[in-house]
Amino acid sequence: MRLDLAACVSVLVGLAGCATIVSGTDSTTSLNTTPQAAQCDLQGDKFNAVVTTPASVTLPASAAPITVTCKASGYRPSTARLETSQDGWIMGNLLFGGVIGAIVDSTTGAGRKYPPQLTLFLEPEAFPSASERDKWYFDREAEVRASWQQAIDAKRRQCGNTSMPAAGCEASIGTLEANQKREIEQLELRRQATPIGASAPPSRSGASLGSATDQHPATAPNSLPSSL
Repeated sequence: MRLDLAACVSVLVGLAGCATIVSGTDSTTSLNTTPQAAQCDLQGDKFNAVVTTPASVTLPASAAPITVTCKASGYRPSTARLETSQDGWIMGNLLFGGVIGAIVDSTTGAGRKYPPQLTLFLEPEAFPSASERDKWYFDREAEVRASWQQAIDAKRRQCGNTSMPAAGCEASIGTLEANQKREIEQLELRRQATPIGASAPPSRSGASLGSATDQHPATAPNSLPSSL
């Protein structure tokens, strides 16, 4: 059986359209720091922005990876690396968009999202005693555990309420659990390396960690992203 050329063209256009309907090329990340009112510089491929926390920034997928460096007086700078990951709909796009749909997504950045939230902890430049230093880091560890667990629980709920493939859900949850472990390990390394000084650290005005829904966390020390 011969296929009509016009029908073929119509099918191809429809497949390509599926890729753009499923997801866009930009996503928004909520950027927070502890303490607040830090100045953050974001640098990516053909992208740069300077914001004061708390801030909400729209990021193009094509700019990944984006380096985020935050500074505040009396604190050590903190840096994180924002990566994109599949937003969970790419499998659906492969099913409904076919090969052409997958090609459109890979070339435009559609189907890839940044974490919806990133929180960076800026450490005091020094602590007056080892006990105060340890308390500060143990408090941060508790926040890291709680926020990652929130992201893990949210991902499980999302998987139970959507048609996302089971394999994709398990992979996302595994990524979140691995990043939780890595963040805690990094905090311990930084605790051991933080100096004990003569002056008391600045008071902490904590930023709200907010809620997490999923994704690829930034993989830098002293950062707390949430989502996949």
